[in-house]
Amino acid sequence: MRIEQLKKEHIPQLCKLEQQCFGAVAWNKSAFESELEKDDALFLCALAEDAVIGCAALNNAAGQGFISKVMVAPAFRRQRVAQALLEQMSRLAKEKGMYELTLEVRASNAAAIALYETCGFEKLGIRRKFYRLPQEDAVIMTRKL
Repeated sequence: MRIEQLKKEHIPQLCKLEQQCFGAVAWNKSAFESELEKDDALFLCALAEDAVIGCAALNNAAGQGFISKVMVAPAFRRQRVAQALLEQMSRLAKEKGMYELTLEVRASNAAAIALYETCGFEKLGIRRKFYRLPQEDAVIMTRKL
């Protein structure tokens, strides 16, 4: 497995992975393309051979990194792909002068919460009814860099 920054040629595979992971609320091609154009964005892909097996997206807001997406193909879960993405994301964010990373995760997603805690994130609070389809609270998590 290797991790690299998002490239235009990754987008078709990323859209398929996005649909697998997020269904009705999946990003479309134009959403990924717009990420490529943002100066304050960092978007990493995990690849096995030439196949996109995971990704993580971050936006820099005045030194605070907001992680908007972490996803891994079902066949590659529990193989430390997400952990590798988050570790690389943390290193790059720190190099870019960010002091903190923040994210939201569905309150029912115990596996993701455990992963984030393993990666040094701490629970900060709750955003009520943050998610839709289905509606659910989000746990806000943060990590100092």
